[in-house]
Amino acid sequence: MEEQKISFNNNNFTLWKVNTKPLFIKGQLKGFKIKNTFIKEITNEVENYNYLSLDLTLKGKGTFTEFIETRAQREKREQTKTL
Repeated sequence: MEEQKISFNNNNFTLWKVNTKPLFIKGQLKGFKIKNTFIKEITNEVENYNYLSLDLTLKGKGTFTEFIETRAQREKREQTKTL
């Protein structure tokens, strides 16, 4: 799923493209790979983007990728650590 989001850096609002893809291993959902790409600063035109959601975790410029695992996957991983 691809969407656009707004963030806030220092004194500027910024526009981002956020692409979320589920990660399946052996048919089981393990989590989501999220690719965040900075598009541009929009401070002077922020009212044109007020329909987008605000995500204050998006910082800087450029592209970065993160992985969010499912709660079930995290619990399974934590159980195997304690064995």
